[in-house]
Amino acid sequence: MNGNDRGHPDHRGGRPNAQRQGGERSTPQKEKIDTSWVRKVIEEDDYAKLVDEAEKLTRDLEGDLMTQVRSIFTAVKQIGYLEKSERERAILMLRPRLRYAESRAKPAKRWTTVLTPIVEVMVVAVTCAAEKPEERTQRLIDLMEAIFCHVAIRQSQKSSQERASS
Repeated sequence: MNGNDRGHPDHRGGRPNAQRQGGERSTPQKEKIDTSWVRKVIEEDDYAKLVDEAEKLTRDLEGDLMTQVRSIFTAVKQIGYLEKSERERAILMLRPRLRYAESRAKPAKRWTTVLTPIVEVMVVAVTCAAEKPEERTQRLIDLMEAIFCHVAIRQSQKSSQERASS
């Protein structure tokens, strides 16, 4: 075990299928997440697209994500309560928080982790919102709320199906 490994499977070196330096991978390429729509939604106040894309994003997610998504939503929503002078800092701090949440999530078949699609979309949204925090903070919050609601709907449907099949 080297000094960077710390014996935890999320640290490079501790996981046999981790991406290696230089772009070499020991597993097949994971699916790319379409984030082309995010900037338009945050910049242009396009709420119809925001709702539609949040639904599409959550359609194929794997596993139970409620705890992780609720945690992200709470962090994003709290930004709306901050003074204007604190918002930009808080928005920028979301990027490392999102990446941390992703690093702790379970691996997935189609993506690196079960949270990867949400994290990729939110990192683009955070970057865009940070450019004009006073104007775009509410759209960032609304995007995360739409994602959270769609995850909750999917989880509820899944639980109902499992109860019905028992």
